Amino acid sequence: MATILTGSFVSDGTQFNLALRSGYDMFQLVNITDVGSAAANTNVMRAWGSSSMPDGSAYLNLKTSGAATLALESMITTAGFTFWDSGNPPTFAVNTVIGGTAASPVVINVTAHGYAVGDTVIFKNLTGGGSQSLSGLQFTVIAVGDADHFTIPFDGAVGLTGAITGGSVTKIIPNPFAPRNIVIGQTALATLNGVANQLTFNLNEAILNGTTNLMFGTYSVGAKLRLNIPTSFNTTTPFLPTTINSLIGTITAVTAQGGYNSFANQVTVQLSTPIAASTLLQYPVGAANFRRSYPFVSDIAEVSTILTEAEDNKGFLGITVGTGVQTTGKLYQWFARKGYSL
Repeated sequence: MATILTGSFVSDGTQFNLALRSGYDMFQLVNITDVGSAAANTNVMRAWGSSSMPDGSAYLNLKTSGAATLALESMITTAGFTFWDSGNPPTFAVNTVIGGTAASPVVINVTAHGYAVGDTVIFKNLTGGGSQSLSGLQFTVIAVGDADHFTIPFDGAVGLTGAITGGSVTKIIPNPFAPRNIVIGQTALATLNGVANQLTFNLNEAILNGTTNLMFGTYSVGAKLRLNIPTSFNTTTPFLPTTINSLIGTITAVTAQGGYNSFANQVTVQLSTPIAASTLLQYPVGAANFRRSYPFVSDIAEVSTILTEAEDNKGFLGITVGTGVQTTGKLYQWFARKGYSL
């Protein structure tokens, strides 16, 4: 068993994905901070897992409280290590949605959800407050309040008519090769500068997913997007859907918008066709509650001058390091090992 890669990290107590350059048979963590410590705690000192073990499982040694020794090796079946690749991602449990706030941003209530900041989740069969409009949409978790609450970057104060009352949610690993249709948001929707021919809008998904999610980065200045605007969105001449629908815009700026934890989810694009007007794109009252009725943007590879997340290969082999194999604030060295058949 040869060690191919090694590295280190200081634990912040949350799970994270570690991208690796090849497949591995064994992964091990060693606590560097507490070597020789006789403090009264039971921090994780050593943990390891193999690629054949069930997802989320691990063997580990805790520190003996009050002594510089290791406790007997134990086993866990959740919050350990998961070996995976983005081409064949693991499947995750379907969780029941108990409720959600009609606020900005929306806080979802799911008992023992297990999600971390940067995870991507998809909702199904939501009920209450017009929330069926979110069913089938993917959102990045931008905050975790506690074991039963997490936050998504959606303005429920505008987009919902009341609290979410039920439904289901599942964590997913987005396909790194598929173009991502991202819905234009409902707060500060879109402004058009007729002189500069630039359109500014926010996106319902925070497109800067944070350091814990290595699957996707942010949109880049110079990338091209195609606008998809349903006919029901805005009837003010000349900013008609028929006027701007299917237009191509080149990104000139990506900035943070208030109310979304400073995620860079506001985009300015230079339109491909002149529009001599300055007005707003508005969500209609009682908009149809289906994804296809929402305005969204699509990456377009055929005319893009740079690779964005629709075209760039963001796939990787990796390991999810769970919360059960690390202790907050401790420095860990990790080892990725691979066996060879003779």
